[in-house]
Amino acid sequence: MAEEAGAHGKRLLSIDALRGVAATGVVLCHSLRAGPPGTDSLLDRAMVLLFHYGFVGVYLFFIISGYCIHLRWATRNDSLPFLAFWKRRLRRLYPAYLVSIVLFLGVRWWLDKPNLAEPKSLDLGLHLLLAHNLWTPSRYTICGVYWTLAIEEQLYLAYFLLLWLRRRLNWTSILLVVFGVRVAWFALAWVVHRQFAIDIPVAESAAAAWICWVPGALAVEARQGRVQLPTWMTRLSWGLVMLG
Repeated sequence: MAEEAGAHGKRLLSIDALRGVAATGVVLCHSLRAGPPGTDSLLDRAMVLLFHYGFVGVYLFFIISGYCIHLRWATRNDSLPFLAFWKRRLRRLYPAYLVSIVLFLGVRWWLDKPNLAEPKSLDLGLHLLLAHNLWTPSRYTICGVYWTLAIEEQLYLAYFLLLWLRRRLNWTSILLVVFGVRVAWFALAWVVHRQFAIDIPVAESAAAAWICWVPGALAVEARQGRVQLPTWMTRLSWGLVMLG
């Protein structure tokens, strides 16, 4: 099976297909920014509704990431060297990320010279550190989609916390902890906004997205037969309810 082969470095064909579905959904969702259809027919309204839910592809990407990252550890079930893990992650992402920033800023300079003052040096610095999603004024300044890359890197860091929890807790307890982290982040953002009039990113935070990433890791162990999922979690109807 492709999934088992993936633990040894080969491509996961089924996962690649899911990535394609997620990417298509995101592209269709962003296409709505070009303007709605010219007519108000039932078909056009149905297409707008369908395209709108393409944003779910972002969360599907997080689930896929959790699955792929945990697959290697769950198969080998040994220690995960922190530095070796990060070298591999940065080597796969950072060079292409830097090139894309340079190209994007170059095209922006060429097309929009009057706005050369943007982005500011703080924005660029936070983007280089992949921390721009933690500061509201910087999260969309260079390219509106880079916030997902920042979340991804922060979730890699959180993976070591997940492994620590996994050695001590069952999955039910872990999911409760992850849900608690999400609620706590929402509460923190609300308090900071009320007390200091500072907006902390919520939807663009790793703390909020962790609850999407962790089920991907859970799916690995469920596929391997190490845990038994409740029947309701395998029903499509529940997935549709969650999306609604």
